[in-house]
Amino acid sequence: MENIAFDIWLSERLKFGGEDKRDCFEVAKKLLHITAVARKTGLPAAAEEIKAMNEIFLEIAVKLAIDGFSTQRIRTVMQNYIVAGNYRGGALLKRILITETVMLIVHGYNPRQIREEMASYFGEDSYREYMAYCDLGE
Repeated sequence: MENIAFDIWLSERLKFGGEDKRDCFEVAKKLLHITAVARKTGLPAAAEEIKAMNEIFLEIAVKLAIDGFSTQRIRTVMQNYIVAGNYRGGALLKRILITETVMLIVHGYNPRQIREEMASYFGEDSYREYMAYCDLGE
């Protein structure tokens, strides 16, 4: 799917309230943990923890990264899953966070950088709450 077409599709479905945002804080926190594990021991080692999370969408994205897919191909494949699932609101945001985080991990971003990038998906009105929830113990 063309990125412009996906962006239009996305903007029509990514409307949600504060409770949906807060529900996604937990997803973001888990992704930051996976980021830290991947940074220390590598993405294949993190894949074992991901299996225990029983999060198939995340498993697929990580498998693509481990198998050497380019970040553009990962994004395309994951966007196809998102469109096929016709997700909305918090369920859609969760999948966007997963897709973007895996691509940032592949590019070598550290947990602090990824936490900051994920914050942008929650909006500035939730920034402080999100940052406190996803505290990295710095």
